[in-house]
Amino acid sequence: MDDNLPTVMGSITKADRQLAVHRYVWGGTVTGIGKLFGVSKQAVSQSRRTRWWQELEELELAALREEHAAKLRRTVSKALAVVEERLDKGNISLDGEGQPRYTPVDAKSAAVCFGIISQHMTKAQPNQTLNINMDLASLAAQFSALAQGSNRTQPLEGSLPALPGRGKADPV
Repeated sequence: MDDNLPTVMGSITKADRQLAVHRYVWGGTVTGIGKLFGVSKQAVSQSRRTRWWQELEELELAALREEHAAKLRRTVSKALAVVEERLDKGNISLDGEGQPRYTPVDAKSAAVCFGIISQHMTKAQPNQTLNINMDLASLAAQFSALAQGSNRTQPLEGSLPALPGRGKADPV
């Protein structure tokens, strides 16, 4: 069987595959790709299920993700620079004579900025939370071993053990 797309008229050659996938990923439709390369909509749909299409599509999607990540990094950098400048210098306001001057940022605004930024940083780096939880579990195991008079530490399975001095029904 021919490896090119089945067509109503003409075919997409191996040389055109990358362009077809590129156009599709960057905002094309099955119908639009079919018209562009002179093939039927069904031919494009069948091709989307082939290994070569999926491999090329993954490369295009990786490029798209990297482009979006780069834009996001630039935007975050600009926003942080503005926030930092405002925290350092204050907000710009007009005095009684209409001249711009800096007024200190109030604590509530600074706290809101900090809260939003830290919340988004936590979401952007989920592994940090995982590492903290693993460290806490390790510490809990060590405290439990010390409380039981043992020098060895054991990893915890499930929930934390009850420590001496706590009621049996009380969670640790």
